[in-house]
Amino acid sequence: MIKLSYSGKEYVLEYDKDSIRTLERLGFTLEKLSEQPMTMFPLVFRGAFYKNHKTAKQDDVDEIFKNLKKRNELVSALIKMINEQYEKLMSDNDNEGNLDWEIV
Repeated sequence: MIKLSYSGKEYVLEYDKDSIRTLERLGFTLEKLSEQPMTMFPLVFRGAFYKNHKTAKQDDVDEIFKNLKKRNELVSALIKMINEQYEKLMSDNDNEGNLDWEIV
């Protein structure tokens, strides 16, 4: 989770499975980060608002991103948070008590 303040408002940036799905629908993939950084970095930042601040205005999000210090470190932290959601999806820990299966 990342916390920041802008114009007197507090923001908590984080992802859940729904915010990642929204990012993917908008064209996000991990592979595109290095191929399209001008598009993907702001998209990754915007996506971190979807869980807790869906109604944040795009202009405000863009302004916050533009004025951030250490943007490279921030984007790295956001990518780590996205990867944690992907790992959670594939983890067996969340599936305890669910059906087992086998190949026959």
